[in-house]
Amino acid sequence: MLTFELTAAEVRVGHSPMAETMASLVALQETDRFWMYASWRARVTPALAALGLRTLPAVVAHPHVWLPDFLTPVPAIGLPRPRLRDELAQIAATPLDLVAYEMDLAWKGSEPPPEISIFATDPARGLAETYAGQAMTLLPSAFAGPKVFALTSSPRGSALWYPPRGFGTLWNAPGPVPGAAVSALLGATRAAVLTLVAAPHSTGEVAATLGISPATASHHLTTLRDAGLVVGSRDGRQVRYDRSDLGDQVCGDA
Repeated sequence: MLTFELTAAEVRVGHSPMAETMASLVALQETDRFWMYASWRARVTPALAALGLRTLPAVVAHPHVWLPDFLTPVPAIGLPRPRLRDELAQIAATPLDLVAYEMDLAWKGSEPPPEISIFATDPARGLAETYAGQAMTLLPSAFAGPKVFALTSSPRGSALWYPPRGFGTLWNAPGPVPGAAVSALLGATRAAVLTLVAAPHSTGEVAATLGISPATASHHLTTLRDAGLVVGSRDGRQVRYDRSDLGDQVCGDA
């Protein structure tokens, strides 16, 4: 068991596209542990096969499912939401001796497939075919399932990947169905909005998910916020709305 002692000054929240990518590959292959992604797996598996990718799936296919740290870079301070191309550039700049060492460590004690063996003799080629007082970065991940994953040491500190609140509702389509009592109290559309924001959503995301206009979504969110049932927080140029404790109680989730 890992134990972290944290202070407020040492903790930040970020998002890593590469961490999500690697976690999703684990979820694709570990079907028993990550059973909650079955419908998503059924949709993306044919598309992944059509792409002909070999190296990345092989990285997560080893018996220990230990991901080399260089493939999941911790976001830099001041850049909590890097773009995928930024992280790919960082991975491409990883020192080759570190690439070879971490790939060997991941497969130690097991026979690696050809896609992995190349890292021992030609790490630059392997890296190209795939496409560092410690701070703590918290990385909510849609593909963490019920697990928490830890990276204990890198040039940018430690990191935890964890399932965010309401992650289970991400796989419901087209959206969660409000209860009859909530619908009777608030009206069907407003109840659907309140039910949906069990996980944070922007106005545009609420409108797209529920098939209503952005103006209608904004009106309902404002009314719910004024009633204390949702709270808004700024995320870059967007405001994302999340249910308050009172909203959870109204929906019966408290």
